[in-house]
Amino acid sequence: MLATLLLGLTLMIEISWLSVLDRTGRATLTAVASIKALFQKLRLARQNRAIAVESNKARQFKLEQHAEKAQKRVPVKIQKREEKPPQISERAAREKQGNLFKIEAIEGLPALSLLDAREINSEKGFSVDDLEAMSRLLELKLKDYGVDAEVVAVFPGPVVTRFEIQPAAGVKVSRISGLAKDLARSLAVISVRVVEVVPGKPVVGIEIPNEDREIVRLSQVLSSRAYDESSSPLSLALGHDIAGEPVVVDLGKMPHLLVAGTTGSGKSVGINAMILSLLFKASPEEVRLIMVDPKMLELAVYEGIPHLLTPVVTDMKDAANALRWCVAEMERRYRLMAAMG
Repeated sequence: MLATLLLGLTLMIEISWLSVLDRTGRATLTAVASIKALFQKLRLARQNRAIAVESNKARQFKLEQHAEKAQKRVPVKIQKREEKPPQISERAAREKQGNLFKIEAIEGLPALSLLDAREINSEKGFSVDDLEAMSRLLELKLKDYGVDAEVVAVFPGPVVTRFEIQPAAGVKVSRISGLAKDLARSLAVISVRVVEVVPGKPVVGIEIPNEDREIVRLSQVLSSRAYDESSSPLSLALGHDIAGEPVVVDLGKMPHLLVAGTTGSGKSVGINAMILSLLFKASPEEVRLIMVDPKMLELAVYEGIPHLLTPVVTDMKDAANALRWCVAEMERRYRLMAAMG
């Protein structure tokens, strides 16, 4: 009876039971997939909430640790640069007094007043707050690269500022040295120099160039007591160290001297400062110079000074002859010293 009824219904309305079964199965599968996706979404949401809770707990724990560490932290020792009056040499003091009758003489040493005087500008340099902020920024950048360290002292200089850091236990110095270029990029500075060993201190030095470099005049070094009290006629004034003290070296104690650098780095300025150091220190009887200038530009200004043993050499053939004469003179002096015992 039921089969007859279904057959008649099928013939009357032209229904396909296969299509009904297909649509019913498709709807069932879609519903099952939707239910599975809903359960999976609920499970992921529950997992994300658990992860967020754990992250908040970890962040809160780190904040508490950071606050506790900040309370125990020893304040950074910032060595403030004191603008102390420079220690003027006796020669500079005598020249400042002046003479009633100014006598121009070819012999003797040139006056220090020929050089540009020092510029005093108190606006340049970092404040204490700036140095404190830079110390914290340096610690954060080191931590970004996995190096746990603490800035313990800051020494601002005329050209660079040195940050002395105390690495955590187990941190190798070579690891910090390898981050010099990365630190320079992160701090947006030209370069960063890592001083692996600071004499007398268990720290690592990181030197960062100042935004406004203080100009160190040659007259500041030549007027110092260190230059005036140097007994060698071959004294060279190199500039100031990070503490602002004059640096004077003896050329006679150097086995070799090489000046190198990129274009515009100041090689010619450095060489001219060395030459002027010799001219302001020694008389023509004490020091004689042979200058070789293949460019015919760099050393032309020294043409005619009494310290020259020969005019400035510009031809390479003459330069070879001058060097051969120097070698022969050196060997003659060696033989003379050997004969004198």
